[in-house]
Amino acid sequence: MDETQNASVASARVKTDLDLRGVHPIADSHQMLGFRSKKHYLRWLYSFVAGLICFVLIRRNLAPRVNGSALVIAVADAEHISTNSGSLVSPSQDFGERVEPDDNSSPADDFEAPSPPVQLIEGVPGVPWASILLGGDSSTHTPDHDIWGVPSLEKFENALPPQLQRSKDAIAAWTAQFYASDNANESAEALQRMVAEAISNGTEDSLVGKTIGLRGIWPLNWSSSNRPQPHKIRIVKVVGVAGRALVVNAIDCKSRNSFSVHIPVISEDFIGSHGSEDALREVRRAADAAVEAQLQACGGVSAEQAASQKGIAVPLYTAEMQSLDELHLREGFYIFNRTELGEKVDGSLAQLRSEAPNVMTEARDYIASRLLHIVLKLEQSGVGHLKIDWSSFFLRGDGSFLLGNFGSASPFGVPTGNLFSSMSDYPEPSMILSSRRSGVTTEAGTNLWSLGVLLFQLYTGEEHPYAVVEGRTWTERRMQLARVMLEQKVRSDVLLPKLEASNVPDPWKKVILRLLEPCREFRISGTDIVREFPELIYAHPDQPR
Repeated sequence: MDETQNASVASARVKTDLDLRGVHPIADSHQMLGFRSKKHYLRWLYSFVAGLICFVLIRRNLAPRVNGSALVIAVADAEHISTNSGSLVSPSQDFGERVEPDDNSSPADDFEAPSPPVQLIEGVPGVPWASILLGGDSSTHTPDHDIWGVPSLEKFENALPPQLQRSKDAIAAWTAQFYASDNANESAEALQRMVAEAISNGTEDSLVGKTIGLRGIWPLNWSSSNRPQPHKIRIVKVVGVAGRALVVNAIDCKSRNSFSVHIPVISEDFIGSHGSEDALREVRRAADAAVEAQLQACGGVSAEQAASQKGIAVPLYTAEMQSLDELHLREGFYIFNRTELGEKVDGSLAQLRSEAPNVMTEARDYIASRLLHIVLKLEQSGVGHLKIDWSSFFLRGDGSFLLGNFGSASPFGVPTGNLFSSMSDYPEPSMILSSRRSGVTTEAGTNLWSLGVLLFQLYTGEEHPYAVVEGRTWTERRMQLARVMLEQKVRSDVLLPKLEASNVPDPWKKVILRLLEPCREFRISGTDIVREFPELIYAHPDQPR
């Protein structure tokens, strides 16, 4: 207790040593308020306090307004959002090639918008108010099903039909073989060498086998706080590149637990002419924005449960590397020492697709089903993801996969562009066209468009559902295609010949057509998918759920 506190206590004691002779007691508080007895007064007081707590909780969690079946986030704090000049990033720019602006406009004119404030929604699963806002029925919410009635990914996996289980096993077998091989691509190899040299002050050029000390270790949410925290890790494998991060696998030197570690690496060209202080500020904002998106995507479940129930890969911890400055510039790249440690992954669906297309084809029904479940969970959370593509789905040893790369995600209605974000190759038309005036902002249905693109690619083997247009830059080509589709009111039935020629199974053909409507007003919603396509949601749709 400090001197100020001691003085306060002493003062309080002096004031209580008063001469109270001749002072008559006043009526008890319950009598003054008109209550018959102290018992009635206390009962009223308890009810009042409980009601006040409920009001605060409901107001806090249900502030967003409703748009269709998904949440549109109210805005409150602009500090965590950065719509910088590089906010619109093509797939080929994962390590910082800058988007070329139009001749007569600056990148800021194109993509920078007023930064709307962010209000993070903390999920309250099972509460009827929340389920009403999300377009669900609270009676359908059980530990095995969410408020839309969609089963958890754990339940989905446990009820796999034999054919889908064989497909999953085929992916697992390939993943084990791939992970055991020397599979790092040139980009990953160059980045790991750069990080190794930065950590060792130029004395080493390989991360594999290197031990790294960690500090400032924070669990993503309450779930991981009781786990033994990794203070020292040893790198055992370079996995690849995800968005703007080098991904390596490591073992905790004490507990022997395995993790995948994401080390942010950003091109100096992408950051632009900002000084190191501005760059550091922007990187911090990007990291904070990613955490907000991850927490909202988790909802009311732990980071570990988010993987098993929702199929999303969020970090168990964030931590700083002790042997590196907070932002280290080397060979034209900034290395940010704030890393993410998550569940161990062994590769990505992008690697499976490029290295083993026959396995991808064999397992397409399993992949499609799990993709659908994961994206529905994400859509329900009110989080939009700019980079729902094959590189953002990470393979596990059992053949399943998780959606990660949440540096490219944000709540619906909040601009996503920041130093960590990148975009899939075939973005939603409305989003890309409105990005010049309002920033790259996802809404309800944006995730579903991206799901439709992946399902189309999976079942047809073609990359582009609609067309490829000419243009000087990636941005210009995507803008032009979006403008043509929306102005001409293109409908998805033009894709039917391609789907039929590829013998796409009937329910998947129908849902792909409903997902790939260029205009949002015609696109199917998440709740409608659950209602209209139960055979794609449930292993045995005719049985009680």
